[in-house]
Amino acid sequence: MPFDELPTALAAVDIVIASTGAPDPVIRRETVSRVIPTRRGRPLFFIDIAVPRDVEDTVDTLDGVYCYDIDDLKQVVDAKLSGSAPARRIGPRRSSSARSRSSSSGLVTSR
Repeated sequence: MPFDELPTALAAVDIVIASTGAPDPVIRRETVSRVIPTRRGRPLFFIDIAVPRDVEDTVDTLDGVYCYDIDDLKQVVDAKLSGSAPARRIGPRRSSSARSRSSSSGLVTSR
């Protein structure tokens, strides 16, 4: 997808998996914030598997936007492999104030 079509795509999708070889984030807070009103309350999830990250750190401070990165996914895998405690929540990389606003969103794992 051409990057100039990113805002249109963000308005239409609910989940974005980001993985480029870019040295800097390609999905910026400013771009996402302009799209939020067009989504009419639908949440937007980013799964950023790029190293370095493709999604700017501050994107997940926006209401209704949830970001997970490769470290979050590694926690899920590690929990599965270790046979750890049943059903635990692994939340997105949100600031503590943003996390308290939307504590019901997160990855749920179980054995």
